[in-house]
Amino acid sequence: MNQVAKAPLSRVLPRRSSQYRRPSPTGRKENMKILFRFSLIALYLHLFALSACSPVFEATRPDPVDLSQFVVGENRVQVVEQLGAPTATVNDGDNSCDVYKLYTHGPGSVSKGLIAFFEAAADVVTLCLAEILFTPLETATRNSKHTVMVCYGPDGKLTAVKESDSSPN
Repeated sequence: MNQVAKAPLSRVLPRRSSQYRRPSPTGRKENMKILFRFSLIALYLHLFALSACSPVFEATRPDPVDLSQFVVGENRVQVVEQLGAPTATVNDGDNSCDVYKLYTHGPGSVSKGLIAFFEAAADVVTLCLAEILFTPLETATRNSKHTVMVCYGPDGKLTAVKESDSSPN
């Protein structure tokens, strides 16, 4: 037969309500301090994550292409090596024109680095409140692509580089 071990009644029966331990007032204060510290750490981590937005936007902004680097008489192969494959090719009489969508305006590499540095410094000084201004500003002033036509003569030599005034993007 199964024998059930008999436990003392004090282990089986619940305690009376007067026997339960109540948290002390100092325990509540300690809990509030821990909660406050946790909230403060969470706030700092959130602000730290936000502080990376506008400097990252600036640092990853595409560099503009300097169209003045292309000179009349340059071979088509050299131009395609620097610009990549065109989006389209059209014929203009005897000339053949490659159409590109390029970033032609905006800050260069050094300017972008300086802007990103000062934005990060402003984030540190203002406890990331500068992000309220910088992130929408970065989004509004992002570079746009312009249509550029690079035309070649029948011999495959560069004859003209034309940039559209409007930004289709």
